[in-house]
Amino acid sequence: SLKKYGLVKKILLKLVPYIFITGIYGESFLKRYLKKENIFNMPYAVKSPKINFKNNKEEINNEIFNVFISNRFIHRKGYSLIRYLLENLKSKELLSNFNFTIAGNGPLFEKETYLIKLIEPKVNFLGWIEYDEYLNQMSLCDIYLHCSEYEPYGIPPVDAFLRNKIIVATRKVYSIYDIKEMGGIVYDFDYNLPFKLFEIFENIIISKSKLRNQIDINLKFDEYPFSEIYLNVFQKVLA
Repeated sequence: SLKKYGLVKKILLKLVPYIFITGIYGESFLKRYLKKENIFNMPYAVKSPKINFKNNKEEINNEIFNVFISNRFIHRKGYSLIRYLLENLKSKELLSNFNFTIAGNGPLFEKETYLIKLIEPKVNFLGWIEYDEYLNQMSLCDIYLHCSEYEPYGIPPVDAFLRNKIIVATRKVYSIYDIKEMGGIVYDFDYNLPFKLFEIFENIIISKSKLRNQIDINLKFDEYPFSEIYLNVFQKVLA
């Protein structure tokens, strides 16, 4: 953060002629230190999978929400929050409204799988999966959950958005600000207030029929002219 080495970073930022950033949050942050014309927002280059969202909605229109999580098993990915959520859903007898599937591996995999299985043995752990299977799991879910303490950007929420999924994420997953801007369904919460995460899932159950209708919205985002954006940026830099 700029607080830790504030003066040094401020000086370095003043010396560089251009900064290339991904996301509106990073762009607005850097405007405090650099001139607007020196900052170039290079959007994450994605392409819509052309899913028939109406058919997708009909397929998932049931009583249970499928929740997908795809993250490494390290501390900052927020698995303590996932355990908190499962414990509270179980204690309130609400856990039967959700199926949880988790993809990923890492140094905390064995510890976290053990602790989570103690709360809910039915949680499905996939371990490390190939990219095509990751996209398949993303297409099958209703809710994508991202509990990271912080993310430099956060790609999985973008993949979830392109498949018109409900996204639940902490406010330090910075891709959600672009997703909101493009019309995605995002419920965000403060990482340090885990009870807010539980409240979101509680409200999802209460407003189930409303959310099913939201999944059928027309997205603002389909295909973005990324090559044109990149070309324009480099033309300005080299001019």
